[in-house]
Amino acid sequence: MAPVRDITVVIGEDNAILARGLEELLGEHDDLRVVAVARDRDSLITAITQHDPDVVVSDLRMPPTGVDEGIQVLRYIEANRMRCAFILFSQYKEARLVAEVLEGQERGRGYLLKDRLADPDEMHGAIRAVAGGSTVVDPDLVAGLMGVGLQPDPLADLSRSQREALTLIAEGLSNEGIAERLNITLAAVEKRVTSLFRTLPIDGSRTTNRRVAAALFYLSSRGEATT
Repeated sequence: MAPVRDITVVIGEDNAILARGLEELLGEHDDLRVVAVARDRDSLITAITQHDPDVVVSDLRMPPTGVDEGIQVLRYIEANRMRCAFILFSQYKEARLVAEVLEGQERGRGYLLKDRLADPDEMHGAIRAVAGGSTVVDPDLVAGLMGVGLQPDPLADLSRSQREALTLIAEGLSNEGIAERLNITLAAVEKRVTSLFRTLPIDGSRTTNRRVAAALFYLSSRGEATT
């Protein structure tokens, strides 16, 4: 039987101590191989282009601006139709950032809080999951965005049309994309989505991105949202 191929990883982190620690933690697993560590956006893009890794693990903020370089790198990967999966890590519990990572996803995607980096088993599981095409979102974010615990059957109260809409939202489709996929009017989609948001037990406060929370609800119900 042919040996299992290593999952190759490129790390983007400007803090030298954290970058070295993450590299060493991942090195504890025989099926992972860190092929490059980059300290800024441009060198991270160069490393991704040179090594064509299976997974990129990137901090949100790094030089040159220290604002959203991780998101910029993700957009570069998507614009160039590169095959690598992507995990963004950050100290911020923001639905907006989760939405940006999951938006229009075609490969495995993940969003983890920085304190997860200290646990090699959690990072190993997250990397393997996104390498296999799954979505990984930090459990603390899932709980915060949904605002409640899950029922034994969290989809039990949804109608067929609501489930259909929820599934497509979880795939990253906009209302326009759902209308095209289902061959129905945009108005009909908006009605379904509004009804879905009213039915789901998610936090309805203005600080919650209901679309992201709905997607996380769906992924959690299938056991796919957390490591």
